[in-house]
Amino acid sequence: MFFLSCETLNIQSLPITGTFYKQGKRLGFNYEYKLNLKSDGSFYLQEKLKDASPRCEGKWEMVGKDHILLKCDSVTNINEMLTNGFMNSRENMLKIVSKDRLEYKEVVLKRIR
Repeated sequence: MFFLSCETLNIQSLPITGTFYKQGKRLGFNYEYKLNLKSDGSFYLQEKLKDASPRCEGKWEMVGKDHILLKCDSVTNINEMLTNGFMNSRENMLKIVSKDRLEYKEVVLKRIR
């Protein structure tokens, strides 16, 4: 007996909030990404790269059925902008791969909480 289903995954109904993480090595350098999406629409994103640890907080929103837009809060302190912790890219688009996986900068982050 053979069964075939044409049912698709309904991303809108998935609980997408939580903490997503990935560490690895690219072009000989270690990297680490950690993203916390909160149910109130806020987020915290941190990257750890060779010589920098950019991070930002802000608001996230769904774009279509399978993307999330992260918008970092504005920064007015010039000293903060000049640190290696400042994230230059103030808006980032993520693709929802599944309820437990998000694609960010060609890297798949996995849910850890």
